Amino acid sequence: MASFKDKTPVNFDKIYTPLEVIQKCNRFLVDILINEGAEIDQIIDPAAGPNIWLNDLLTYFDAPVKTYSLDIAPDNDQVKKFDWLKLKDKELKYSEHRLIVTNPPYGRSNNGTVSFINIGLKHAKWVAMLVPTGTWTSIRIKNFNKRWKLDIGPINQIFKGCGIFNEKTNSCNISLIVYESANDPKKKLELPYGNILDDEEDDVGILLYYNKKDSHGPYIDKISNLNENDIHTCAQGSLLFQPCNPAQYDKNLCIRFKTEELRQQYLNLDFKKLTCLFKENYETTAECSPWRWYEIVSRFMDLKKKRYKVSLKSLGNGNTHPPLVKEYKHLFQPNDIFCCALGLGCLFKPCDPFKYQHVLWIRFYDQRLRQQYLSLDFKALNKVWISIHGTTSQATPWRWFEFISTYINLNPEE
Repeated sequence: MASFKDKTPVNFDKIYTPLEVIQKCNRFLVDILINEGAEIDQIIDPAAGPNIWLNDLLTYFDAPVKTYSLDIAPDNDQVKKFDWLKLKDKELKYSEHRLIVTNPPYGRSNNGTVSFINIGLKHAKWVAMLVPTGTWTSIRIKNFNKRWKLDIGPINQIFKGCGIFNEKTNSCNISLIVYESANDPKKKLELPYGNILDDEEDDVGILLYYNKKDSHGPYIDKISNLNENDIHTCAQGSLLFQPCNPAQYDKNLCIRFKTEELRQQYLNLDFKKLTCLFKENYETTAECSPWRWYEIVSRFMDLKKKRYKVSLKSLGNGNTHPPLVKEYKHLFQPNDIFCCALGLGCLFKPCDPFKYQHVLWIRFYDQRLRQQYLSLDFKALNKVWISIHGTTSQATPWRWFEFISTYINLNPEE
């Protein structure tokens, strides 16, 4: 294939990706798709330019693949005029066999990049984009399971002489970032702490969810199996246990009883009394987790439910957000484990609870599991964590559970 510079005149409204960079990206991308068992039958380039990217990518596919080359200002007849940022959900249904790949317009403050990626994640299982390296740690990118990164290099060298690019004012590094979307409607929502709603062996299912989009999730719009008999309650504040509208508060619990008799029994409880008891037990009403809800309500109702093998809580030291370590010190037990929850390359490794600004408080109910955890290679775990999340700054209880449960069986017991 001839190089772009040999065949295509410079369009000063755009910046074109050199063929050698595209080839390097495609080799990396195809390796990921093969290793992950991806089955691709459709590829979209929403900022195709002269369509070089798709032309090279197709050389890796033996079976026929449908392709759509789009651009707001097409360079040739292979490319259809279309504004990706104006794509409506109903115009393109999600497909687990779709790949979206491009070098998007970055925009001011990287807004173009973020918009292109988030739109892609809503419509395709696989999204690969050549973007500023800082996008990797952006909290504005939502809704992905996994991601991979290939560092390409300084943008002022790679795009020198291409289009309207100004190498003097643009000096960031760029990378190819590949995302696996979490938007698959077929995928069953599975979370820790007894949060699975449809467990036939339980009398009650409890799911913690969020309405506020800058939280870590899960979000209510990811729960596909809600029904009209579910009860929603606020998970923080003075109105714990009392039924509410599912969109009323930022952080809620969704509760599903196995029988209508149990549901009515719950609705007849004294919710103010339950809230007072909760505060007496936990010294706060700021964090009503599913298991805490169950511990309080099961004192007034006979509820069969599985017991999880570990409990987790985020704590802080110094001038940080509550709850503080010193406020919970009297509840610590000798076998509790604490680990750093914020950077420094030492996630998972046990530490003194007062050593770091943010720590995770871990309590195993099965001491054999505790010993299994202590025997893990914490340095290796830290590297795997970074490869998945791209950062060590957000080791929340939910993420810790999800990650460690792939190494230790933390499934619930009867």
